[in-house]
Amino acid sequence: MDISRANLIELVKKVNRNKVPNPMPAEEISRLRVRKYRDPQNTETTELPESLKALLAYDRDLLSNYNMPVIETLQRSIDKEGVIHSYSPDEEAYYGAGMDSSGIDIEDLMPVWSNDPRLPALIR
Repeated sequence: MDISRANLIELVKKVNRNKVPNPMPAEEISRLRVRKYRDPQNTETTELPESLKALLAYDRDLLSNYNMPVIETLQRSIDKEGVIHSYSPDEEAYYGAGMDSSGIDIEDLMPVWSNDPRLPALIR
C-alpha cells in the first residue's frame, strides 16, 4: 500500500491537537539537512524526507494524540552524530499513535532493521 503525502496530511489533520497550525516556510524547510548514512566517517547529508517536509509545512508545532510536541520529541531522539533513534518497538508506536484506526496496515510501515553503516541514518 502506497501512502501519498496528501493522505498523510489528511490523517495528520484529523489527529493534530494543535488547533492553530504554525507552518514552516518552504525556504526554511529546504535549508534543513539530515545525515545520509550511519557511518560516523561519512558526514554526507541529504534533504529531509518528503513526509517530514510535509509535516513541517503543515504545522511545525504539531501535537500528538497525547498533546506532546511531535517535532520536539523527534529532536530529542537525535544523537550527537545526527542519527534518529527509535525508543519503542514499531508495533507499540503504531498502536500508541492510533494508526490502527487509519486503515493503514502496520506491515506497510515497518522498516527492515539493520546496523549496516552504509544504510540511511534516519533511524537506527
